[in-house]
Amino acid sequence: IVQPEPMKCKEHQEQLKVYCFTCSQLVCLGCIVKDHRDHEFEFVSKCAPEIKLGLHEKLSPLQNAQAHIQDAREKLRQKGNEITAQGTHLEKVINGSFDEIIE
Repeated sequence: IVQPEPMKCKEHQEQLKVYCFTCSQLVCLGCIVKDHRDHEFEFVSKCAPEIKLGLHEKLSPLQNAQAHIQDAREKLRQKGNEITAQGTHLEKVINGSFDEIIE
């Protein structure tokens, strides 16, 4: 398995090893000194499991909603096909009736 390269700070070219909870972003040690001094932060290695768990807790309801949306979308697609078929049938009936009236 190929490991992705660690993400680096665009400003300091250092690895992003710290998560700033105040800004909800990854930062490097140089960024902490410059822009995040009074913020709440933690090393990614320490806080990642907790953040990952929080993301999984948020993901589950989204996956359930996605399943419901896909079901509703399929039902709408089927209903659309039914309506199209009914429209085609009604058009044939009307055209047939019109032909009978003309004759």
